[in-house]
Amino acid sequence: AWFAIHRYFGGDKTWATVDGIAALDDICRIDVADCYARSVHLVITTISSVGYGDIWPQTPLETGWQIVVVVTGACLFASLIGAYTLILEAHDTEGASAFRAKLRRYDAHMHRSKLPKELRESVLRHHEHRYALTRCVDEASITSDLTAPLRMDLALYVHRAAFAKIRVFSALPRSTARRLPPG
Repeated sequence: AWFAIHRYFGGDKTWATVDGIAALDDICRIDVADCYARSVHLVITTISSVGYGDIWPQTPLETGWQIVVVVTGACLFASLIGAYTLILEAHDTEGASAFRAKLRRYDAHMHRSKLPKELRESVLRHHEHRYALTRCVDEASITSDLTAPLRMDLALYVHRAAFAKIRVFSALPRSTARRLPPG
């Protein structure tokens, strides 16, 4: 594209003539491979926003084309960084992404178990607080690190059908049942 702009749209002063690789009537004074290498050098320095200053646009059309190349390069680098971040996040087994994924699975399990929303939110808040303090997840202690009353609420709810069948427990007020030692 840079040579096309020089050849078909350039005047007496284009990036190629100022660089010394071409003349107004001659598209390439040196070896064609060297001209293309110089053109690729211009693209690379432009797209990477380095711009060494050895080659620069001379006409408004070349300046416009350089802006298109810079914007394209910025979009390309942004998409590469986004893709790389996504790959790293997908392979994150111990960080924040892994914690959020485990919390979503845990919440889905509690939702399937039809735990009340208030109890689910309490359990999730507790784990978020614990994670904020320690920045790690220990799946073995996902319920064992709950406070005793919260663990008892969870146990009472999960085993509510069994408690309902035992007359002694079904007659207990909820506040008393919460004080039973967790098993």
